[in-house]
Amino acid sequence: MSVPNKSFVDINFVENQVGFIFSAGSGTILKTLNNGINWFTIEPTGVANITAGYFTTEGLGCILGNAIYKTTTGGWAPSGVSSPNNGIIQLAGVVYSTYDTGYACGVDFYPFPTPCCYDGVIWRTTDGGGNWLQVHRYGGSYNT
Repeated sequence: MSVPNKSFVDINFVENQVGFIFSAGSGTILKTLNNGINWFTIEPTGVANITAGYFTTEGLGCILGNAIYKTTTGGWAPSGVSSPNNGIIQLAGVVYSTYDTGYACGVDFYPFPTPCCYDGVIWRTTDGGGNWLQVHRYGGSYNT
């Protein structure tokens, strides 16, 4: 398969040959098993707007959208995990420093349902993405 015409937001390789590309807006992940020569499409259930992603192994990964999703099936069946927020979150990036420890960052718009304000937020997981705790919150900014 050739790589489709999409807007990509993130990429990572977990091994020399195995890599993932995350497509914005469409909820699509592309996966390669041969160092990017061929790609196939993964359509994760329940994730409509992907903003970033990161896999630590071929099966274990984290997908960001309007929530944080953990997958143990290579992206096919992710489940939403809790993330602290006051309103509407938009997550922009995720990276893991070890197999279990990862960091996600983005913006928390509040109050819900009509946001007027936003804070930059950083979350951390120490169990491979099952639970996320807020470690920093910056802001108090107002939309004008």
